[in-house]
Amino acid sequence: MSPNEILEFEFESRVVSYTLAEVCEICQVTVDHIYELIDYGVLDPVGTSSAEWRFSTRSIVQARRAVRLQRDLELNLAGIALSPDLLDENARLRRELQIARAHLARFMPLPIE
Repeated sequence: MSPNEILEFEFESRVVSYTLAEVCEICQVTVDHIYELIDYGVLDPVGTSSAEWRFSTRSIVQARRAVRLQRDLELNLAGIALSPDLLDENARLRRELQIARAHLARFMPLPIE
């Protein structure tokens, strides 16, 4: 199980939520950084004001991914906003390819590279 899968685990059907301060602490970023991620649509908190905002475990995963992309690849916020869709699509296509290869392997005993 990857660290992201562990973070997305919801214990006993109870949805865990985090405050803005907790998200900042977990992700080691400033409040302004989280505001920017919200402005670009990377994060979508529940609540009407920043004092009431609650973030899901999925938001934590997304925020940590965004921080890594900014730090490691020096992506701007527009690129970061687009990247989750691209990464999810890439993962979906890899799963489909794996399934297709498994089906094909039943008919062709040769390894496929």
